[in-house]
Amino acid sequence: MSRIEVDIAGLESAGMLASSAGSDVVALAGEVQAVAGAGGGAPPATEAALGAMAGAWSAGLAMLGEEIHGVGMAADAAAALYLQADTGSMCPSGG
Repeated sequence: MSRIEVDIAGLESAGMLASSAGSDVVALAGEVQAVAGAGGGAPPATEAALGAMAGAWSAGLAMLGEEIHGVGMAADAAAALYLQADTGSMCPSGG
């Protein structure tokens, strides 16, 4: 039986980068709310439209950030499972 070849360190690195990027996108979602604050004093229709846009944009970014973070967590879990399979289940020799 041949072995599964996986770059575990690369998978862990990609997972860490995705988790970090996801957290950054979630933080950006919070900062988007400042856009709505910048519209204070504008005509009511403009202020309302700006607030709605900022709310929708913020919610979308927050969801995207959580999904990216989830990809990072999945990559970390996959790396751990590959390592466990490699050290505990696979034959040490080629057959």
